[in-house]
Amino acid sequence: IPDLPLSFEVFGDDFDTMEKEAKVISALGKNVFVKIPIMLTDGTSTAPLIKKLSEQGIQLNVTAIFTVGQVRAAVNAFKPGTKNIVSVFAGRLGDSGIDPIPVMRKTVKICRSKKGTMSLWASTRELFNIVEADRIGCDIITVPNSVLAKIPGMGKTAMQGSVDTVTTFAKDIKDLGFSILSK
Repeated sequence: IPDLPLSFEVFGDDFDTMEKEAKVISALGKNVFVKIPIMLTDGTSTAPLIKKLSEQGIQLNVTAIFTVGQVRAAVNAFKPGTKNIVSVFAGRLGDSGIDPIPVMRKTVKICRSKKGTMSLWASTRELFNIVEADRIGCDIITVPNSVLAKIPGMGKTAMQGSVDTVTTFAKDIKDLGFSILSK
């Protein structure tokens, strides 16, 4: 797929291995972005590696981001004039009870401050996340097939949702042959 951006993630968990893997991945094509997690498994920031790879002209997709501080660290490490992606795991923030919208709004603003830097909404959980990402101006949203399958229901009114739900209840009751009152 030469005309679309593609991202491939490194497997290593140390700077030396990750740098070597990044060079191999980057060589796959001009449209390839190398996914680098914002930290190692021991919590060490990868910002120094991000800076080093960016200075070498490697297009990066910094991933596993959950905080505005991590967004700033990634964007500050990018060499001016390079193309990069900042992937915030908005869906996982929501899973932990944190509203992802404030983080994503700030992410979009920070990314726009450095030319060539794109914001990405990752870990999409529901169809409305697409609407939210669009409203705040997020550049990219990754959407799993399970969420894409719900697109035909977009635009359905709340009343139609209610009718569809009680119709499903009635069908399930009939199919199961359940009855509360004796016949």
